[in-house]
Amino acid sequence: MLVLAVETSTSMGSVALLENENLVGEISLMNQMHHSQRILNMISLLLKESNVVLKDIDLLSVSVGPGSFTGLRVGVATMKGLASGLEKPLKGVPTLEAFAGQMGYTSFPICPLIPARKNEVYMALYHYVDPSQLAPLQPGKIVPLNRFWEEVEGPLHLLGELPVEWLESQSEHRFYYSPLFRHPTAHSVAQIGYRHFREKKEIPENDLDLVMPEFPSVRKQQGGLHF
Repeated sequence: MLVLAVETSTSMGSVALLENENLVGEISLMNQMHHSQRILNMISLLLKESNVVLKDIDLLSVSVGPGSFTGLRVGVATMKGLASGLEKPLKGVPTLEAFAGQMGYTSFPICPLIPARKNEVYMALYHYVDPSQLAPLQPGKIVPLNRFWEEVEGPLHLLGELPVEWLESQSEHRFYYSPLFRHPTAHSVAQIGYRHFREKKEIPENDLDLVMPEFPSVRKQQGGLHF
């Protein structure tokens, strides 16, 4: 099964192509412009370089938030248009779940963070129940960054675009942080979309109007959106 995915919830836009869960190719660009000016060109280039045409795609997957409302709207609209034209299924994937899934198997909790309003972040907590199954530990919420440690306990893995000065001031807490995991990627959106599709995880279509820059419901976080 060929899976095409788009991630546009942050300033780093990306598209990815998977064959089942194996990466065929991925393009990521830090967008100073709007994602709408590049995302279709990125998809076209990725497919061309992968020797794949759109009609060969079996499943589409898109990040649905939380994150930038403008970016999410571009990604969802683009993929809904492609899915409609191709008559292919489209899976919506909670952004924080996809972000956490970029971290390989670990025995420690994983906490993805995405910028929200000024000095606030969207956060959730996940853990691996086995080397291939990621599960939620704590529902997503929006919190002030300076109160983050009131919500969690270390040790844990932190993912996200975090201020260097904030990281340097947290020496009393136990956490692991790598600058390689600063943004969610389409690769993980594709993988989780494929797993949700294979496991038939769905929620009603009338929840589509909940794709907003505010954090989705716990049910949406766990199950994703079904278009």
